[in-house]
Amino acid sequence: MGAVTLDKVREVAPGLPSGAAGATLLAAAVEWCEKYCGRKFDRADVSGEVGRSVRDDAPGEIRHIIYLARPPAAGVASVIINDYQLDAELYELLSDGGRADRILVKTYENVPGYATRVSYSGGWANGAAPGGLVLAVATLMARQQDRLQHGAVITEASGGESASYMGSGQFYEDIRQMLKPYKLVRL
Repeated sequence: MGAVTLDKVREVAPGLPSGAAGATLLAAAVEWCEKYCGRKFDRADVSGEVGRSVRDDAPGEIRHIIYLARPPAAGVASVIINDYQLDAELYELLSDGGRADRILVKTYENVPGYATRVSYSGGWANGAAPGGLVLAVATLMARQQDRLQHGAVITEASGGESASYMGSGQFYEDIRQMLKPYKLVRL
């Protein structure tokens, strides 16, 4: 089980295979999508992630923003700066539902070159991936299945019938567009 399940994908595309064949297609499609998006989708406890941070000064305070590598974050267990664990009131989880979850740290002082480690639970729970992500995976699975059944023919004509398949650039372009909301934002 994972954030994107075969049952959810088959709700969108009932013609996709079930069983071992469907699981194999699903694993390949999810792996491609995760690689393209630069992140994992499944829920996991992340321990000691080294935070990528940006300084953002607001009037009267110094703020540091730590971007998380496995959004959406379900909860933050700890934030450690330079080997000091912050009290929960010194940070806030800011979530946009999965693209650029981040932690706002209010230090009220300049901490140059600080080292940050964050522990949290991140990613989507089993079967809880958003519909757009499920659709992108289903589309990729259907194309993979079609290529397996018909080969990678670009244009073919035989006996008055013709078949045409997408080139490799076209094969992924609309899937990339579907995945834009889930691509990890990096600064």
